[in-house]
Amino acid sequence: MNDLHIGFIALAVLAVVAVIIYNKWQDFRQSKKAQTMLHRKNNDEFDAANNNENNEDISKVEPNLGFADNEEYSGSQANNLRSKLEKQQNQNQNQNQNQNQNQNQNNNQSQNQHSENISNNSINEHIFVSQNVKFPNENYVDPRFEWSAILEFAEPIEMSEIFNNATDFLPKIGKPMTWLGYDKNSNRWEFLSPKLPERSLQNLIISLQLCNRDGAASEHDIHAFEALVNHLAEVLMSVVKFTEIDPISTAKEIDDFCSDVDIEISINLATKKQENGEKKYFSGSQIFDLAKEKGLEFDAQEGCFIKSNKQGNLLYKLMNNTFDKDSESEAFNIHNMNSLKTSSISFVLYVPCCPNGGESYNDLLINASHFAKVLDADLVDDNNHKLGAEELQRIMNDYIVKPQLIMYKKDFPPGSNATLRLFS
Repeated sequence: MNDLHIGFIALAVLAVVAVIIYNKWQDFRQSKKAQTMLHRKNNDEFDAANNNENNEDISKVEPNLGFADNEEYSGSQANNLRSKLEKQQNQNQNQNQNQNQNQNQNNNQSQNQHSENISNNSINEHIFVSQNVKFPNENYVDPRFEWSAILEFAEPIEMSEIFNNATDFLPKIGKPMTWLGYDKNSNRWEFLSPKLPERSLQNLIISLQLCNRDGAASEHDIHAFEALVNHLAEVLMSVVKFTEIDPISTAKEIDDFCSDVDIEISINLATKKQENGEKKYFSGSQIFDLAKEKGLEFDAQEGCFIKSNKQGNLLYKLMNNTFDKDSESEAFNIHNMNSLKTSSISFVLYVPCCPNGGESYNDLLINASHFAKVLDADLVDDNNHKLGAEELQRIMNDYIVKPQLIMYKKDFPPGSNATLRLFS
C-alpha cells in the first residue's frame, strides 16, 4: 500500500466522521427548536401579556356588579362589601341617565381614567385573561387568599349552562366561591348568579376563598374545586388556566396570619350587687335611650346596636350579655325593649375589621363609661372582674395596637375591603 492509498483511506474516514458529526448537530438543533416551540405554545398567554404591556391602547376595565345574594354561588364575603359597591354603582348609573350625551362621554372618560388609576395600583395589574381582557382588581379577586381558574370558551356559553354543570360539585366545596363573567358589550366584569337574567359568556373566572373566619380550606375543598373547574372545561370545551399559587400552602399561611390577629374585645357592663342581696337589672328602655343619645343605630338582623363611622364602616357593637355559661343571651328586639330586663350588656369591638382601632376603642370606652354612670354599673371583663384604668390600657396595647400593626405589615389594613372579605 503506497502513500496514495493511505491518503484515500484517511479522507474516507474523515468524511464518515464529518457525516456523523453533522447528523448529531442536526438532531440537537431540531430538538432545541421543538423545545422552544413547545415552550412558546405553553406560554402564549404570557407572551401576549408582555406584548400588551407596551401597547398604550390597552383598555383597563373596572368590574361592574351584577350580583344577587346567593351564598351557594357567591360566598359570604360578598354579602356586605359587594352590596355596598352595587348600591354605589346603581346611584352612579341613575345620575348618568339624567345627563346628556356629551356629559355621558365626559363621565365615561373620567371613569376610564379612574379605572386606569385603580389598575395601576392593583396587585393583579399584570394578569391577563386573554389578549385584551384584564384580570379584575383585588376588590373582586385577591390572589393572596383566593385561588382562581380562568376559563375561555371556544364559543359563547349561556350562564345557565355553566351553573347547571356545576351543581353536582358545589356541595363538596366548603369554602366561599366567587363567579365572574366578562361582558364584551360593556367591557366589564360582572358577578354571576343563577338568579340573574340569562346572558352569554366567553370568559369566566371562578375563585375559591382559601381562608375565612372558619379556618383554612382543606385539601378536600381544594381538590373538589379543581375537579369542578376541570369538569366545566371538559364539558363546555374551554381552555383553563389557574392562577400560579400553591393553594394548600397559601391556605395554611393566610390562616396562620388570621389566627394571630383574630381578636374580639368585649367590655362588659354589669349591675352592681345590692346590699340586700337582690338582683338589679337594666331596663331595655334605658339602654335604647342611651344608645340613641350616643349615635348607635339598631341592627334588627343581628339584634344589637352598632356604631359606624362616616364611611359606613362598623366600629363596634352593643349587645345583650349574660354571665350564665349554660344559657345564651337574648338578642335585643326593637319591639320589646320597653319590657326587657338584663343584668349585663357588652360593647364588642372586632379588631381585624375595625379601622383606626385605637380611636374606636377610646370612643367605645367613653360611651361605656357614660352608660356605666347612668345605669350605675361596673365595667368588667368576661369573668365579671372589675376593669380599672391599667387593665383597659393594657387591652389597648396588647390586643388592639399590636395585632393591627401586624396587619399593616402584612398589607391587610384593618377594615379594608380585602380584610372584610378575609374575615367574613
